[in-house]
Amino acid sequence: MVVSSHRNRRDKGNLTLDKAIMDFISALTGHLAWPLLVLFLVLMFRDNLKRLLRHITSFKHGETELTFAEQSEQKLTGGLTGAKKNDIKFQQVVTTNEYYTLYANGTLVQRMSVTSRPGETVMLVFPITFPNEATAVQVVGSTGARVIEITPSNCKIAYPHNETQQTFKLLISGV
Repeated sequence: MVVSSHRNRRDKGNLTLDKAIMDFISALTGHLAWPLLVLFLVLMFRDNLKRLLRHITSFKHGETELTFAEQSEQKLTGGLTGAKKNDIKFQQVVTTNEYYTLYANGTLVQRMSVTSRPGETVMLVFPITFPNEATAVQVVGSTGARVIEITPSNCKIAYPHNETQQTFKLLISGV
């Protein structure tokens, strides 16, 4: 009688352990079922998905938007003709003239001609103030001028003492 009581306790312990294992397996299966099904379907239909993804030009979710373009791939591989390059450039440029170019992504590039003043530091005011920030000033020409400070509306340029007076161009970009 004592042996049977001991065996019943051991069987109840095994049943409790078996139930815990089964509950664990059930919970694991419930959590992994959808990801495994999606992975299986992606692997099964990967060729069809590749063909479908080639035709997607944009994707939007909430505030995030991704845009894909066949022209980007062609541009990277060098497969664009002159007419297509001009068409892409036309789509990217919002407005342009001899003083500035505004691009569709919000970048503004301004052009200025400046005459140097040897040995001086000069504050140059941009023709158009950048709404957010000026990001770069590029000095075009053989001059030793250096940009010391840049703000959305102006920049400070220092000219070397040993330089002769000359005219050069500035390209200022920002957003």
